[in-house]
Amino acid sequence: MKKIIYLAIFSFSFLIFGATPTYAVEEPYFDSNFNQNNGAFYANGTPITIEADNGQTIIKWDNKEEKVPNTVMVFGGGPQGTHFENSNITMNAGTVAYIAGGGISKDENHIANVKNANITINGGTISSGIVGGGILNAHVNNATITINGGNTESVIAGGLATVLLDSQLCHVGSATQPQNSPNRVNTTSVTINNITMPLPHHSGGSIYGGAFGYAFVGNSELTINDGEMSKTSITAGGADDYVEKSDVTITGGTIKLYQSVNRGTVKDLTTIVTGGSIEEFSVGTHSSGVATGKLNKCDTYLLYGTINNLEAGKIDSTPLIIDKENYKVIQTYDVTINSSSIPEDQRITVDYNISLYPSSLILNKGFNQHLDLTVYTNPEEYENIFSKIVKWESDNADIASVSKNGVVTGINTGNADITAKCLQKSQTSHITVEEKKAPTILLIIFFPLLLLVIILIFIIIFLPVNSI
Repeated sequence: MKKIIYLAIFSFSFLIFGATPTYAVEEPYFDSNFNQNNGAFYANGTPITIEADNGQTIIKWDNKEEKVPNTVMVFGGGPQGTHFENSNITMNAGTVAYIAGGGISKDENHIANVKNANITINGGTISSGIVGGGILNAHVNNATITINGGNTESVIAGGLATVLLDSQLCHVGSATQPQNSPNRVNTTSVTINNITMPLPHHSGGSIYGGAFGYAFVGNSELTINDGEMSKTSITAGGADDYVEKSDVTITGGTIKLYQSVNRGTVKDLTTIVTGGSIEEFSVGTHSSGVATGKLNKCDTYLLYGTINNLEAGKIDSTPLIIDKENYKVIQTYDVTINSSSIPEDQRITVDYNISLYPSSLILNKGFNQHLDLTVYTNPEEYENIFSKIVKWESDNADIASVSKNGVVTGINTGNADITAKCLQKSQTSHITVEEKKAPTILLIIFFPLLLLVIILIFIIIFLPVNSI
């Protein structure tokens, strides 16, 4: 009887735990034999930090460390068949060849999986590139790259489906159906606050909002705030890949070339330029070289900054036609375009303005209130885009702070000016923060009650019992 009970318990446990995907729990380790002894470091989902000491690159985690060569490939995930919930790589110094948020697998039947991959670069050198997803047969659900410094040869928001390993070119996926590739990233977000590209003595660098090789990317967000990229080409999509939706925002930096696609496909693209200096800007694929990229729909907003040369470019080897429907180019009077092959009558020029209410506000300490901002555009229908780029600031955040959505909070008593700025237009609201006062309505209610209580006490104390 006991054997039957034990067997039942074992079978039940197998059904529960065997039917549930398990995530590998392994220590990070260094494989010195990988890629002809260039080496690979697998973080296996453990947060790691890359540092340097006396010219030696060191990877640290959980009070442990590993010295690695400058040729190493660093993976936030692991090798084939591994599954990890999260990966987190922070690089402050040192030199590595690659950093990939996901894992790597040559076996299509044993995918390397990471659900959420995070990479932060504060310094150091990545000689080959930063990859948000994984390499070859690898899946990443959400990839996030934040670059605050350092230098590299390339940044790839998605995955790497083509790579040179052991002197052989390895690739996965299909040229005809990259959307079905085993190299996949569902959503990816890249924010470049500062970067130097390419590496010294190199001819050029590359930034891809998509992937490299026959890979799939669902939604891609690429934001460039600053950096030295005067020899770097930026592509909203990728190379040979498929991107479902791409959103690119450029607020600063010096850039050689921006183009929508290269050799891949982008189904839907929105590009917003609100600053920086771009030497060559192509709505499609840049006209130089062989242009085979495909772009189904594209809205280009040139709102501020400097563009030396603007062109329509190509789509699938043929000239792209700016049609104000599927391929729009919207600009303001604030952007500087030195030369353009796109006639002005094919571009939509938008004027804009903003208003802020109230212009002054008395706010109790510790309380908050939303300021109402209205955006006007001529022609209409572009208000939403301008609303997205509004920036809020307080001239005295110790008195009153403001959120990115215009919610003002009283911090200390005093005065502060809250300014909403949209490109070259701004509006200000004067804020006075006071100590919290009892509302007048409460005083009106409380005073009669207090008076009644006093009268009752007087009656009880001073009037004889018989007279009550």
